[in-house]
Amino acid sequence: MRAFLFIAASLSVLANVAQAEAAQPAAVPAPAAADPATTIPAPVTPLVELENLVELGAAIASIRYESHNVFIYRERSAELRKAAKALEGGELEFMAKVMRVTELEVVIEIEPAGKTRLIPMHAAHPTFGNLRTVTYCGTSSTNRLHIFSAPIGMRIGSEVSLELAKKLRRRDKLVMRGRIDAVPVWIESVFTPDAVALISNWRVVDVNPEPSY
Repeated sequence: MRAFLFIAASLSVLANVAQAEAAQPAAVPAPAAADPATTIPAPVTPLVELENLVELGAAIASIRYESHNVFIYRERSAELRKAAKALEGGELEFMAKVMRVTELEVVIEIEPAGKTRLIPMHAAHPTFGNLRTVTYCGTSSTNRLHIFSAPIGMRIGSEVSLELAKKLRRRDKLVMRGRIDAVPVWIESVFTPDAVALISNWRVVDVNPEPSY
């Protein structure tokens, strides 16, 4: 009789253990570690040196000396356009000087890269210049003139913070960064060759205050 009670008690304990184990949630396997060999790295935006644009502008300005031979001129023009295209998409650091601060804009003057003009573009209309810039629909020559609209106005709130605008003084130097969106070149005329870097997504990354005397 005692043996029978011992066996019954043992079976009851085993049943309770089985029920407890069944009630526990199944273990979730740990996520597998990423394989470095198959991980795709994030794209890195190349940094364009200002000197590259200086050299491009100087080369385009000197093409007039090849005007005596149309074949040399055309070949050299194609090479320069290819070199300009290779700069597109890169990140550029450049300098600007504060001219004045209004209620709506910080008006700046961009330091050129030699003979290459640096043109920051606005995300909202007008695309070039400042809030007072007037644009007209017209020919490609008219659109080209819009690119050179000056001075450049950084719009307070969207392109420069109000807090920073309140601190800026005339002749303060701004260190700026942006993406080279396009590098159009005009070298069809041997009299007025031009190189321009159109810069988008630009922002102020540092300020060098003008020393006060």
